[in-house]
Amino acid sequence: VALRNGGFVVSSYSNDGYGIQMYNNAGVSQSITAPIGFTSSVNPSAKVLASNDGGFVLLWTVLDTNTNAVSLEFQRYTSAGAISGARYSEAFASTSPVVQNAAIDIHGNIAVPISSNDVYTPSQVKLWNASDVAVGIYNTAYYQSAAVIAPMYGGGFDLFGNDIVAGVGNTASSYY
Repeated sequence: VALRNGGFVVSSYSNDGYGIQMYNNAGVSQSITAPIGFTSSVNPSAKVLASNDGGFVLLWTVLDTNTNAVSLEFQRYTSAGAISGARYSEAFASTSPVVQNAAIDIHGNIAVPISSNDVYTPSQVKLWNASDVAVGIYNTAYYQSAAVIAPMYGGGFDLFGNDIVAGVGNTASSYY
């Protein structure tokens, strides 16, 4: 993902776990520290979101092979690549966070779709504020498929999806 300072961050996955690397605007590798547990995670789902302050947020999922529960974890970084604040972690027992559709708005709020994996339960979008406090859950009109989230220009998020159960087709709504 491109950063506001012209640099960029790359997150990758291999059988050995995740990797993360930051580069400056000249393409030179910068030394950054991966969060504890990030490099040994076994569920290949990670995303980097560029924040308005020049830093970034690294999101990833971890599969608990004993319970099959999926945890969402994220860590904020400064524009210099230093870890900022504590790592956030939350386990989801019967639903799955979909980090590839996550977004961050200009205020630093993070929205992550949560897939229900079930035709009778709507998918959700969970919102965290810039202090990493969970501040809300929005029940979408979409079943089984996770919402696609886009940050709005002045803050907040637009949600897009497809209600395949009701046959409604593509729908959209706003979430702040």
